[in-house]
Amino acid sequence: MALGTPGEVTKGLGELSSGEVAHVARVLGVNSWVLPLEGVKRWRVNRRCEYLELDDTLLKRGGGVSALDSGEELVMAAQERGIDTHEKGESEVREALDTWVKVTEALGGVKPRLWLLRPESWAKVIEKKA
Repeated sequence: MALGTPGEVTKGLGELSSGEVAHVARVLGVNSWVLPLEGVKRWRVNRRCEYLELDDTLLKRGGGVSALDSGEELVMAAQERGIDTHEKGESEVREALDTWVKVTEALGGVKPRLWLLRPESWAKVIEKKA
């Protein structure tokens, strides 16, 4: 999905369509097949975004992406943010996670619409915000 301006990425969870919420919930691994109600998905996406905001703060306070141990800690941090780690080397995962930190800083925090963009497009969001 191509979002025209960084402002579109910063729109809130309430402005996402049902399909967009379902996509973000799948990417974040918070989709529920037992209770596939949209309200539940929105609540879970919101909770995950709050968690990632806190985790990003702790990550920065702990020395940033470079301070993460290679291996499980790095991979888990990336996967929690919906970053694909399959068949990726440590440097690729670190780079993607570092881009995540930069784009969320540029946007003023974790925004649900961010997962409607491919991670390869995140750098463009940073450039548009600069």
